[in-house]
Amino acid sequence: KTLRMLAIENTLLKNGQSDDCSTPLIIITPHATSHIGDKAFAQSLKDLDGTHYSVDIGTAELGKVISACTSGLLFQGTVGRLAVDLNRPLSMAFTADRPDRYPFPEDNILKLCLVEEYTAFHTNISKCLDALKSSDKRPLLINLHSFNRKWRNEHRHVDIGVCDHQLDQTAQKTFDTLRSVFSDCLNVMMDQPYSGTHPGAFIARHYYRLGAATVTIEICNDIIETQTARDKIFPRLMETISIVKKEVQRYV
Repeated sequence: KTLRMLAIENTLLKNGQSDDCSTPLIIITPHATSHIGDKAFAQSLKDLDGTHYSVDIGTAELGKVISACTSGLLFQGTVGRLAVDLNRPLSMAFTADRPDRYPFPEDNILKLCLVEEYTAFHTNISKCLDALKSSDKRPLLINLHSFNRKWRNEHRHVDIGVCDHQLDQTAQKTFDTLRSVFSDCLNVMMDQPYSGTHPGAFIARHYYRLGAATVTIEICNDIIETQTARDKIFPRLMETISIVKKEVQRYV
């Protein structure tokens, strides 16, 4: 076993928790990549590559390890949000935030290809949920994002935010658990830096309506941008997920 796996197990045992809940877990990191397939369009945006405008820093790596350690199903974004935003309704998918001088996709062929990427991404998630409907356990779907500590001259004091879509109790359960397990070290806040009704919480709202218990979690990227940083919070995140998976079944 890896040191990380041992750390997770030790943390769960110390807190009297075990991850034996059969609740299916789905992790979605829609902004896990900055990849833009079209070379000309990518060149016009190259100065933003690797910044928060193009990618949610740390979420690709964090999503992979959570999925691996929970046997959860992972859906990573296949294209960067500067091309098409997978975490918006299709009507808003080509309006991702960026500095004024950087272009939006305009070429019709490129936009058609990006719509196909968008549709394929969401079709795969929908098929997964359809396949789980025969189970008597409601799946837990976590829409995972990161955010900048400083954004447009505003310093954000929140470390982990839970976005409440106000459709069920999952966000409140997640918030209460995160606030408890990180009480000594991180500032956990509800509806910060974005609310659950914000366009950026689309995935949680959309897939709740398709039968999942859903929540959007935002983590400041200075907490998860390096492997060392991720390792520090990972056992407590795993503890949170274990608790919430069990709680989800209490209010199905």
